[in-house]
Amino acid sequence: MKHLTMLSCAAFALLLVSCGKKQQNENLDLDFEPIEITTVADPDFTESNTVTSGASTFAYTISRTASDSLPMIDDGMNHCFKDNVVKIVVTRDGAAYFDRTFTKQSFAKFLSSSDAEQSTLGGVKFNKCESGRMLFQVNISSPVGDINVPFDVTVESDGSCSVAMGELEA
Repeated sequence: MKHLTMLSCAAFALLLVSCGKKQQNENLDLDFEPIEITTVADPDFTESNTVTSGASTFAYTISRTASDSLPMIDDGMNHCFKDNVVKIVVTRDGAAYFDRTFTKQSFAKFLSSSDAEQSTLGGVKFNKCESGRMLFQVNISSPVGDINVPFDVTVESDGSCSVAMGELEA
């Protein structure tokens, strides 16, 4: 019985010591280097030209600018990439004909969710003018990987616009 009482007292003392207030080390010196996030943006781009098709003269201006209002793409390695906005303006014989701004969202129905999350609206170029239709090519591409999804943007002779999946150039 004597041993049982001593054993109980020892267990109780151990319990008090283990559940007692633990000392906080107020002198912890946690010296962390701040993580520097780099924001990357494509340079602004503008192209203007005049094209004749049949009896009509078309003048176009393409502009691409990095957007401060669209969500940025994070590569997970401390780089954030600004997405772009593309504006295509076309006049026909000096009169307003087509004026539209495109974002990556304009092509969303063609993109997988991972392509939409990991890519930016990249290059845009005039392709050709035939039968009063102007064809432009726009690319959705990954700023750090190998995603490149081309789209054909066609401005019809009545000024309407259609978007279709393009073909990768060899």
